[in-house]
Amino acid sequence: MKFDGFIKRVRPDQKLDLCLKKQGFDKQEMSDLGTVILARLKAEKGFLPFNDRTDPGVVKREFSVSKRVFKMAIGGLYKERLISIDEDGIRLL
Repeated sequence: MKFDGFIKRVRPDQKLDLCLKKQGFDKQEMSDLGTVILARLKAEKGFLPFNDRTDPGVVKREFSVSKRVFKMAIGGLYKERLISIDEDGIRLL
């Protein structure tokens, strides 16, 4: 099989550490996840029981992203005043 990948680092023994996704902040991924979160909020009558304190495993299972990416996405929606972040979850404004 062939895959496109990225060189993560060159080790002292001249071997390469590779990864399939480009490392770092991906603005497009944040935008896409924000759209997914908004759609799920609308489908669930404006409330989802996830926030910045949600377990990383739950975030991975529900949204297929890391907790860091999830937190950045809901932070962006919060800054745009599209959602509120409460103790029990996020709400559509």
